[in-house]
Amino acid sequence: MVPVRHPWRWAAVAVSAVLLAQVIHGRTGRVVPLLMAATVWCALLTGALSVLQHHVEHRLAKGATR
Repeated sequence: MVPVRHPWRWAAVAVSAVLLAQVIHGRTGRVVPLLMAATVWCALLTGALSVLQHHVEHRLAKGATR
């Protein structure tokens, strides 16, 4: 397992997601907008991590062929 260099960054992402959820739920009082926001948040985070993984794998693959 790879050690996480700055774990506080991941905590900040989680806290910001929770705060966003509280703001949306506090304004509307409905669950559906909250679920829509969570879906968009998850999609953006997954997309960003996928791009990062692609670049890491591409860089590591160059070193494996030498």
